[in-house]
Amino acid sequence: MTEHSEWLRARDELVDNVVRLGFPKELGLEMTKNLGSPRTRPGNLSMNHREDTNGIHN
Repeated sequence: MTEHSEWLRARDELVDNVVRLGFPKELGLEMTKNLGSPRTRPGNLSMNHREDTNGIHN
């Protein structure tokens, strides 16, 4: 399985679960846009976060 096909499968699975919870498909699709690619690893997530002016971590 290629990385792209793996990402597509994971995207579809996320969208299906969002719909099963009663939310619109579009919400699941927007969530996948914000999650990034499969190359993002848990150990690298802290590099993607920043602190805004209110002190809340994004």
